[in-house]
Order: sequence, then structure tokens, then C-alpha cells
Amino acid sequence: MSEYSFKKTALKALMGTAILSLSAFMPMSAKAQELNPDIYFFPAKAWTVSKSANTCRITNQFNNGYIVEIAGSQSWVDVLNINFRQAIFEQGKDYDVKLTVPGKEAIALKGHAPNPAGLSTNLKRHKELYKDITTSSVFDIEIEGNAFRFYLTGFASNVKDFERCMGGLESEEGKIKQAQTDQEPELVAVSRTSNQLDEDLIETNEAMLMEQDIMDVTVTDAQGEEIYSDETLPAEEEDIIVEIHEEVSEDDVAELASMTPMPEDEEIIEEKFIPASEVKEPIISPEEQHAEIKPPSPPAEVIQAEEVSKKQIIKSIKTPDTIVHKKSSKAKADFRSERVNTEDYGASSMLLSTIQDLKAKVEALETENKALNSDLQMSLQASQKEGVAIATDNWNLERATLKYNEAERQLKSLSIKLQAERAKCAAEKKDLEMTLFDPQITEASQLAHLAELQAELAEAKAEIARLRSGL
Repeated sequence: MSEYSFKKTALKALMGTAILSLSAFMPMSAKAQELNPDIYFFPAKAWTVSKSANTCRITNQFNNGYIVEIAGSQSWVDVLNINFRQAIFEQGKDYDVKLTVPGKEAIALKGHAPNPAGLSTNLKRHKELYKDITTSSVFDIEIEGNAFRFYLTGFASNVKDFERCMGGLESEEGKIKQAQTDQEPELVAVSRTSNQLDEDLIETNEAMLMEQDIMDVTVTDAQGEEIYSDETLPAEEEDIIVEIHEEVSEDDVAELASMTPMPEDEEIIEEKFIPASEVKEPIISPEEQHAEIKPPSPPAEVIQAEEVSKKQIIKSIKTPDTIVHKKSSKAKADFRSERVNTEDYGASSMLLSTIQDLKAKVEALETENKALNSDLQMSLQASQKEGVAIATDNWNLERATLKYNEAERQLKSLSIKLQAERAKCAAEKKDLEMTLFDPQITEASQLAHLAELQAELAEAKAEIARLRSGL
């Protein structure tokens, strides 16, 4: 009975030792599993690069619905945004975030929740982390003890457009400043051109008024009848004054000198400066502008002359109207009496046959051209289909690669679990072997240990008997 109780006590002790060893082993395996997150996601769509205001973004949606976005400006990458598509955060609160690029870098950051479903992490001072993410196309994120892994498939091929967008923001601002500086000399040039056009317009109007006064001349005699002259009038005023000077008396000159001239109408010219950005029509040269704008009819003026003829007084200048006569006639021709040249007809028949042969060749060439065009269109369509098939094959290859990587990761996790189970089985086997002293399954060392225990038990029994006999 005492031997049975001792065996039972030893069994309990060995089981306690096994439980402690297993409890020490399990946390170690869990810690090893935290280093490689079992929860991972990969892109479900293509990466898109967008631009709004002064911000460029590269975005993609993953297979579980999460949306990952990296935003930047001309100062390079600014923030990493992740939309978890569910209300799991407290709006306005900061969270502890750890970003890790496997095998390269791990940084502890602070993430801010702008809304219950999103988390933003500032990357302004961590350009090396962004470069590692670009080259590795994978990163791990740990939020309050929850770890995820994002595989950025296709990110490296689209990151150039994203970086080109960020670099283009600075160049656009430089273009705007350069356009503002270039606008100032353009405005000065436009103002100078407008002033020059006004001066040319005034000179041209004065010259046209003088020419009209010289050309439109009517002459009357002493009885008041008008006389028209067919001869060409002198072009210069000095010749007219010399001819009139011979027939004008001093009394007439005094009478005309006493007459007061009519006041001249004042011309008001307004100058308007228009910015170069609002000028849509090309600037017209002074000659074209004078040809388009008809000068206003000059006001009536009294011409003062030093000498006026007694017999003839100049009232106005006028040229006779030109009369143009038009004649139209009809005629008929009769060629029925003309003889037909048979030689020319034979030559024309040969030409007709040649033309028909050429037309047949042209039609054959057109038919061949149409056939070639149809073959070309068919080949183009086939090449397009082949391109689509190649793109589909590439996409299928990428998906197969993702599936292979996923299977490999699952196999690795299963092998770790298998090793843990094997270690557990070995420990349990050893505990059972130490507990059960069956000669068929025990070893020599265990048998020796059992003999020692039995000897100690015999000594204990002898000691107990001796003590009892002494009492």
C-alpha cells in the first residue's frame, strides 16, 4: 500500500513538471509567431495615381476591402493613410503604430484617426522607410498589438508616375511665376502699340481731309451756273493759289479776310489699356485699320484765301460720276455641215480602248488594295487580341505567384505547428516513460533508477522496523 502511494506521489510530481515545461514552451512559440504575421493582404485592383490641388496620391484596394493610400506634395512623401472600412477607432485619438519592412527597418510612430474607419501615419521625416517599402513592395503594420502584412504587388511599376506627379508640382509653380514676370513687358508693348496707332490715325485723318478738300471742286461763273472741268486738277495748293492770284482784286481779299472762320470740332481720343491676358484678337497694323475704318465726313469749313477771282468763286470741289455701259449678246453655231475626220476617229477609238484597259488595271489594283487593307485590319485585330491575351497571361502569372507565395507561407506556418506538436509529444512520452516503470518500454537507466528507489524503500522500511522495536 505504501509503495502504491509513493508511485502515485511520484506520478503527480512528474506530471507537474511536464505541465510547467509545456507552459514555458507555449509562450515561446507564440512569440515566434508574432514576428511573422499570419494575417496578410494583397492588392485586388491596379494602382491609381491621382492629383488634387497640391497633393498627389497613389491608391489601391486590397482583397479584404482595406484601402491603402500614400500621399505627398512637392516636399516628397507626407502621409500613409489606411481605410479599414469599419468603425474601429475613436475619432481624433492617437494610436501607437509600428511600421516594419521585413529584413530592413522597423520604426515606431504615432497614428492619428481622422475618422472612425481610418488611420493616418506621418512619413515626412522617414524617407528611407518609403524607399525600403518601394524596393521591397511589402510592409508590416502593428496597431495596439494587432499585426498585419500588406504585399504591394505592382507598386514599384507605378511609383514613377507618383514621384513624377510630386516633382511636377514645383515646376508648375515656377511656370506660374515666370508667366507673371513675362506679362509685364507684354503690357508695356501693347500700350506703346496703342499710342502709336492713335498718332497714325490722327495724321491719316488730316491727310484725307486735305485731299478731299482739293479733289471735290465745283466752279461757278458770274451768272451762278456750275462749270465742270474734265481736266485733271493740280495736285498742290501752290499752283491753285498762283492761278487765282492773277484774277482776284484787293476789295474781294479784304471782304474775305473780314469773315470769321467756323470753329473746328475738337477730337477727343480716349486711351484704354487692356491687359495682355484679355487680348484675344491680333493687333491690326495702322494701314489695315485705316482701310477698315471710314473717316467721318469733315465739317463745313470756310476756306480763306489771300486772293479771290472776281469772275469765278470756288464753292466746292466735285468730280463727275463714271458711267459704265454693259452689253450682252447671244450667238448660235451650226456644225452640221462640218465633215468628220475618220483618221481622228480611229485614233480616238484606240485611245478609248487604252483607257478601258487602264480602267481595268485600276479596278484590279483597287481590288487588291482592298484585300490588303482587309488583311491588315485582320492582322491588327489579331495583334490586339494577342496583346490582351499576353496581358491576361501576365495577370494570371501574377495571381499564380501570389497563390504560390501564400501556399508557401501556409506551409511554413504548418511546419512550425508540426514541430511544436512533435516536441509536445516527445515531452509527454518522456513523462510517461519516467512515470511508468514497465520493463518492456523502459531503458537501462530507468531500471537502475528503479533499483535505487527500491533499495531506498527497503532501507526506509528497515529503519521504521528498528524504530518500532526500540519503542
